Amino acid sequence: MRDPEDQARQQRRLTWVQHNKGSRSERRPARIGPLVASIMADGALGSSRHRRLLAVLAEHAGPPLLDYAEPVSLRDGVLTLEVADPAALYYLRLSWEQPLLRIFTEQLPSAGIHAVRFGLRASGRRPGP
Repeated sequence: MRDPEDQARQQRRLTWVQHNKGSRSERRPARIGPLVASIMADGALGSSRHRRLLAVLAEHAGPPLLDYAEPVSLRDGVLTLEVADPAALYYLRLSWEQPLLRIFTEQLPSAGIHAVRFGLRASGRRPGP
């Protein structure tokens, strides 16, 4: 026979699983990578916050990063960039993850970016424009 504390713990676990097992929102992260060049030219993206983020990325990282990595989402303070090549992924993660975080912390503290992640692009997807 279980003690009441153990039963309460088991009930909390069950409640957590039932609550978190449900379907997630179908909302996908916004793709911002293909817009980097066009935003600078015509301001295609509506949010001035996104425009500023992309401007800072283009200004401080520029071609050394953007030739190999494509920004794909900004969600919950995590900026995600996709890379096509595993070797480039390794190199970019080592050389750009902390500098980008520092740049965004200094230049855009209101954006709340607390992590920069690099991921491998799915092989079937084509890169941006």
